[in-house]
Amino acid sequence: MDNLPTDIIDNILSRLPVESRLQNRRVSKSWKNLIGDRKKGLLLSYANLIDNVWDTKIDLYYGDDLDNLEQFYSTEALTKLDSATYSLCTLSGHSIWNKYHHHMVGSCNGLVCLHLNTQVTNARCGAICNPVTGEFLLLPGLTKPSSLRDWGIIGFGYVPSTREHKVVRCSYRLLEGEQNGLLEVYTLGSQTGWRVKEKIPHKFYSATLFVNGAIHWIGKIIQGGHEVYKVVAYDLAEEKVKYVSSLPFEYFKGYDPTTGRLELLGGHLCAVKYNDHRDEIKVWAFKERNIENNTRIMGHRATDYYDHKWSWSNEFSISVRDPEMYRPYAITESNGVLLWHKQNKVYCYDRNALTLTMLWEGDGKGSSCLQAIPHTNTLVSLKDLGECCAYNVSSDNGENSGSKKSKQRKRRKC
Repeated sequence: MDNLPTDIIDNILSRLPVESRLQNRRVSKSWKNLIGDRKKGLLLSYANLIDNVWDTKIDLYYGDDLDNLEQFYSTEALTKLDSATYSLCTLSGHSIWNKYHHHMVGSCNGLVCLHLNTQVTNARCGAICNPVTGEFLLLPGLTKPSSLRDWGIIGFGYVPSTREHKVVRCSYRLLEGEQNGLLEVYTLGSQTGWRVKEKIPHKFYSATLFVNGAIHWIGKIIQGGHEVYKVVAYDLAEEKVKYVSSLPFEYFKGYDPTTGRLELLGGHLCAVKYNDHRDEIKVWAFKERNIENNTRIMGHRATDYYDHKWSWSNEFSISVRDPEMYRPYAITESNGVLLWHKQNKVYCYDRNALTLTMLWEGDGKGSSCLQAIPHTNTLVSLKDLGECCAYNVSSDNGENSGSKKSKQRKRRKC
């Protein structure tokens, strides 16, 4: 192999499965340089529509070629991660998209946190998987007990200083007419289970986003008899609730997810505002400003996660009819904005030419994308982290990882 031309070796390695390519980076320094560093791309989940009924089988695809726009929507151009196929269950009258367009909570260091229904629990639960190796872990006790009025907000992040992966969950109980929240933390491999951290006065909305070392939500709190909405940040290193600068627009008067949301775009925490009256989508990014050394910066409160160098930056606006039907999900290397439209069309907004171009209108096979999240492929092992109950989907004797028989057997083994 060493005597072959570099372009031939590169061509051979490019045809290998993702897991094999990652393993071959360990062969030698020259192979590591040839295969390249781990690139951050997108992990996309797809489901199929059969006779207008959502199939429960979910397939994961990965793409990291930011110069090739097809890598962001076409399953033929993406790499299918066969080891990570799983199933979702839906309640009668609900489509999978309505229930699970945020079922991939997030990805950190190659591990993906899922929030889904299983045939085992017949309730919403949490799971961690490595989509490359096929390792899968049902989080212990992460189901909604009958005593809870509401449950369904979880976050996932990674602390580089301690090399810890942490899952955060919020649950609510109705006591004496008031809704009380409880926040708990689970550290992968710690063997300590769920740790109760603190009571929270907020009702969290929006998908959880992990960025800048914290998990972010939009939270509602009652102050002076009025509903106040704030961006809440959970510091994973300190394990404390802190706050972020107010949103750059007036948030919901009564919760309406079509008016605004938080998104992770281009590595930044972004606020997206949908304006039906002006047929417009407006996007702000939360960024750290460059400030001269002789400029005095006000100190920040201990309850604030960011100092005063950080602020909302007005990034761009997109003029389009029915703006709530679009959802921005990625920024390309050429600074284009990719948007889903009703989950079966993809548009690209050119921020220089101010044009919106449709790139894709389904694959003609009934396949739709539920979600796309930033992701980097790795070989991180759940068992090596200390999670003995993790199992490998691909070695499950052909049974689907979402089947009741398969998961009950794995639970008994644990």
